[in-house]
Amino acid sequence: MSSPKITVLMPVYNCEKYLNEAIDSILNQTFKDFEFLIINDGSIDKSLEIIKKYKDNRIKIINNEKNLGIVKTLNRGLKLASGKYIARMDADDISMPERFEKQIEFLEKNTDIVLVGTAFNVINENGKLIEKRILPTSPEEIKKKLIKANILCHPSVMFIKKICSQIGLYDENWQYVEDYDFYFRVANKFKMANLKQVLFSWRVNMSGTCTTRTKIQKEKALKLQLRAISDRQYSSFYYYLIIRSFIINIIPYFLRKFIKKYILKRKLIIEDM
Repeated sequence: MSSPKITVLMPVYNCEKYLNEAIDSILNQTFKDFEFLIINDGSIDKSLEIIKKYKDNRIKIINNEKNLGIVKTLNRGLKLASGKYIARMDADDISMPERFEKQIEFLEKNTDIVLVGTAFNVINENGKLIEKRILPTSPEEIKKKLIKANILCHPSVMFIKKICSQIGLYDENWQYVEDYDFYFRVANKFKMANLKQVLFSWRVNMSGTCTTRTKIQKEKALKLQLRAISDRQYSSFYYYLIIRSFIINIIPYFLRKFIKKYILKRKLIIEDM
């Protein structure tokens, strides 16, 4: 039996509320040649029970005996994957029906590109559209802007599996920003792109955010950016830009808003003089 073209890699941890919608969006893809690795990362809700109800032979259920976290779970999946391409997916998100078809078509037409993400919708807990995000599309633009921010939607990406033999798997030392680290390593050797079509819906929790996690993410992202400059992936000119951006981001939103209003008011007063 020949290997599937794509391995879909989806970690699951306590996602019973949205899991059916996520799984159905993969099984309903117009491109059919894939295996679907669903890795249950020690869920204590009904996630595993929901997964087991599906009888599609493309689904392969993998159980972590205990919760390992997303980085170790992703790496376990990569080691088990048999597809030429890896398609990421999260258990509370939605892939549009033509996502795989469009990404495969793009990668096979543009053989110098090894990873491709997509534009995406941001939705809330109830699936209501919050905003549409269009990302930089060209390899050059992505490489240039990656130093300032993570500009690929991780669960929307598809990449050629064999690049992992050259750049390695996800780095466990970069938990919470493992995707950002992965992109820097990809960009150092290869080209990446984003499709301009909206082929994914990314769900956010509007009821609350983990401020501790957000703080850690920002700090680790800064370290990655500084490392990229230190490794000469980027000019030292970017030191100024990323430090400025970091300082702005750690200022509370209400204070940034106040400062902006104050500066604007001062400007208007000066212009009236």
